[in-house]
Amino acid sequence: MQPHAMGDTVQATGMTPEELHELMFHNKDEKTLILIDTRPLSDYVVGHLVNAHTVKLSSMLLRRLAQNKIALKDLIKEDEREAFVTNCKADNNPVVVVYDAATTTADGAPYDQKNPLHVILRSLQHDGVPCYFLKGGFEAMKAKYDVVEASKGNVPAGIGFSLPVQQLQSADKQKTPTTPIERHHRDAEPCEILPYMYVGAEAHAEKEEIVRKHGITHILNLTTRSPTRHPHIEYCVIEILDSWNQNLIAHFGEAFEFIERAREAGGKVLVHCVAGISRSPSVAIAYLMFKNKMSLSDAYALVKKKRPSISPNLDFMAELQQYEKQIKAADPSFEASGWGVGLFGEEDRTSPSSLLA
Repeated sequence: MQPHAMGDTVQATGMTPEELHELMFHNKDEKTLILIDTRPLSDYVVGHLVNAHTVKLSSMLLRRLAQNKIALKDLIKEDEREAFVTNCKADNNPVVVVYDAATTTADGAPYDQKNPLHVILRSLQHDGVPCYFLKGGFEAMKAKYDVVEASKGNVPAGIGFSLPVQQLQSADKQKTPTTPIERHHRDAEPCEILPYMYVGAEAHAEKEEIVRKHGITHILNLTTRSPTRHPHIEYCVIEILDSWNQNLIAHFGEAFEFIERAREAGGKVLVHCVAGISRSPSVAIAYLMFKNKMSLSDAYALVKKKRPSISPNLDFMAELQQYEKQIKAADPSFEASGWGVGLFGEEDRTSPSSLLA
């Protein structure tokens, strides 16, 4: 296969939000609708059109897709790939709608190999799959219709803004975790995110054998409780609620300073909350953005790979997006890059050695 020519224009038909809504809910021609979200993973996790696929698009993978060195199906999540391929077959009468955040016009625009929307549309056209771009993108559809969902499991029951603050405070102070997800992950091992930083649950901090096993020298407690303390361990307690009105960014400075203290001392820090699902992963993601200049998408993907159970509440994700914007404004060299390519075995940018370089 030959790579697409440079310098030409996008040839694509737009679909309005009204037309897409009609197709989603009044599909008279029984077409197989396939939605592809080209936005960064961090945006997709917070909210996307119902049943939309996300794609693994690092700069390298995007370039290889533009050059036809890989197929679009290879960028679809593994557990969705087979269904995606089947649905795209001609005898299933497929219609693929590709969207980004807010593009209103694409047809006739100069083709840009760094633009996921352009590259994916052209890849679909190359394979003969009928495809459209959504006029106005995700934001236009969201403004008109209630067709948005968050990633499954993103907000565990009873956590985040689904409970009033008073109930959250009460639940956080109970000795027994309040949700099945918390109980399920309470006994799992803490996960190494960097050679000197682990993310885990309160139970890990309480068990001396686990602390010794992983060589933990510092413990960062992000709960409102005070678990058992061990001798020869340096502690820092930052009381954070897993709540819709918690100001997470305000605590980053103190948290990062403590993590850096552990690193500079040649130690290892365990960052924990009650279950190791929302608060501690959120702080770890922010630290990767701060210390290693990783985009939110890359940092989230790395922590998710290391600890699959993570599920920051939606407001924490929004604060992390805000924090990413603050970093970009202060540091022009910081550039979001979509998915972390290290997840896919081509450039292990997310390996500990490369992170510490």
